Amino acid sequence: MDPFYDVVPKGYFENLEYRQSLMERCNKDAGIRRAAMEACRQDVLYFFNSFCWLFEPRVRFLNGKKLPRVIPFITWEHQDSVIRQMRQRLGGNDVGDVGLLKSRGEGASWIGILLAIQDWIFEPLATIGFVSRTELAGDNPNDPDSLFWKVDNALTTLPPWMVGVKDKDWKRDVSKHTLLNLRNKSYLTSYACGGDVATGGRKLWFLMDELSKWPRGTDKEAFASTEPVCDSRLIIATPKGAHGAYYDCMHEPSSMLKLKLHWSENQSRNRGLYRIVKNKA
Repeated sequence: MDPFYDVVPKGYFENLEYRQSLMERCNKDAGIRRAAMEACRQDVLYFFNSFCWLFEPRVRFLNGKKLPRVIPFITWEHQDSVIRQMRQRLGGNDVGDVGLLKSRGEGASWIGILLAIQDWIFEPLATIGFVSRTELAGDNPNDPDSLFWKVDNALTTLPPWMVGVKDKDWKRDVSKHTLLNLRNKSYLTSYACGGDVATGGRKLWFLMDELSKWPRGTDKEAFASTEPVCDSRLIIATPKGAHGAYYDCMHEPSSMLKLKLHWSENQSRNRGLYRIVKNKA
């Protein structure tokens, strides 16, 4: 089990109270800030559940009350094991590709983004690439669906003592689709799907988002182009047809770790999945 995650309450209001108390203590005490930083560095689930937030534009209710658009990232139980395994593979002790089959609404892209941000904050010289089907899907500051919009949003919700101050501790270049951490020289870079993605470069790992929706032909070229650039890739998609690079990599035998985030395992979505008919499920 993760060393710090067990102390974090998972109830919505209890989690908010915990975060508020933790932030108050961190703001007052440099020693507590250092301890919180070390806990976030060591324990990805502690980082997610204590400090990370999500933008949820859809209307959501809890106990009859409408939730705000920005909510704390409180991981679901079925996400925890998946996130742990991703963390071990992506620059961890068990490097290699991760293929994720996900249902819509399971937070997979947010998880990939926040894993990258954890490395960007805590790992010196971490270079991580995002690849999307188009340039704007990867980086559009005006579109909450783009990957780098999520990165930008995360930086505004994490405490300044953790991420630093813009243009002093980090620099965002929209024209080059990059985010540079000036304190530890870590980079995030966004690319559009293409046959020569990152050719000649080097990355700690790649996030390849919605691979099943990339243009056929180019998807396989981009998949092949990124393979020699890094030791680990996180490939995320909802299945779309029995062809293409995503279908092939998820069905062909390989050393890839194949994981699943499916709505049927989500306790907040699977109510009513079964019916009782004549005393039988």
